Amino acid sequence: MELKNLDIFIAAIALLGLLIFFIHWMTNKKPSLPNFLFRIFLLANSYYYIVAAVIKSEGIVYVPHLFRTGTIAGLLEPPLIYLIIIKSLKNDKWNRIDLLHFIPVLLYIIDFTPFFTLSTESKRQLIESLLLNDGAILGFNEAWLLNGTFWIICKTLQPLLYSVVCFITMFRIIRKSGVSFKKDNNKLLVLLYWLSVYLLINAISIALSFAGLGGSTGWEITSIIIFSSTLITCLYLLLNPEVLYGLKGIWINKTLNNTELFTNNLVTQTEHVDIIENDTSSLELSNTEEPESKVNTVRETYLSFRQVENMGITINKYMNETQAFLQQGFSLPQMAKETGFQLQHVSAFLNQHLGESFSDYTNKFRVNYLIHLFDQDPNVVNQYTFETLGKKVGFGSRSTFINAFKKNTGQTPSAYFKQ
Repeated sequence: MELKNLDIFIAAIALLGLLIFFIHWMTNKKPSLPNFLFRIFLLANSYYYIVAAVIKSEGIVYVPHLFRTGTIAGLLEPPLIYLIIIKSLKNDKWNRIDLLHFIPVLLYIIDFTPFFTLSTESKRQLIESLLLNDGAILGFNEAWLLNGTFWIICKTLQPLLYSVVCFITMFRIIRKSGVSFKKDNNKLLVLLYWLSVYLLINAISIALSFAGLGGSTGWEITSIIIFSSTLITCLYLLLNPEVLYGLKGIWINKTLNNTELFTNNLVTQTEHVDIIENDTSSLELSNTEEPESKVNTVRETYLSFRQVENMGITINKYMNETQAFLQQGFSLPQMAKETGFQLQHVSAFLNQHLGESFSDYTNKFRVNYLIHLFDQDPNVVNQYTFETLGKKVGFGSRSTFINAFKKNTGQTPSAYFKQ
């Protein structure tokens, strides 16, 4: 096995990707969906380059079970980048239909299963014969369902097609966004645009590599291009780690009638980024009468980071000062009405920004209020049953109270108050 400077360069970039993965994993154990997908991308990317370095140095004969597994990671990257873009820009949750993007990966695994199940010695002999035949190692001739040409075309076209789709997707989303969206998420947009370019660079580089059929010079040029692109991505993430936390504001879907649509356009055109604390006027639409025409339009509204931040301050202050959560039947519409925000905005704030349902958010205040009462007077828990205690702080039933208490403290009320 001969280790060259290029092989060391490839391995170093792979290790850098792993380092960034572990840094983000250690600093955020509960990542958002885009963050989680990006971690998988970093792992896949690093694994792909590690296998590439081992193959290039011919060290693959010592670890034959890694052969052809790098392509699995390579096929994962384009759909992962597309999903990162969609989930980052749209606040989307994971959908089962997203699994369709990974059909090529599944098909590849099935196609190469006979090879993957070969013995170590059989794989080693096959690899040694391929290394002797210049270019044969790129042929994917071990497939049993599809021929090698199919996978060569797939590895070339897949990143190219996803790159085009990513550019179109970003263009459509950014075109209908306002100034606040671009200002809030400037660094994130730079990363997502770069990832789209990264896919395009990969597609061109892989095509050049296959066109040269493994020629030394072609492989080195391709490697330098691809790995330099990865290095740029890693360095950008090191300098701007916050971009992995996704969109700063939130998107809200709302069905508008004609008059509301006209009013909302006026609001958007005169929008100011700076918001005075407790001033919620920029979050509200005019309560005009519905016109005779009942044609409705679905409109996406972006709430800026400052608007979301202001909403969080206002709602938290409302909950602490009014203690409305102590009321039986306290509801989301009541919270929206009494804080002056639109129902859709409050719902999106809780679900998309905080990642909590209204009941979870409210129950947290109720549990904390009861704990505060206990800290003030430990005998309060001895004066009432748990069912009565729960109802005094707004819970509708004993079981709901116990479940919420355990979810927020990790203990049942009886275990907690006996400490």
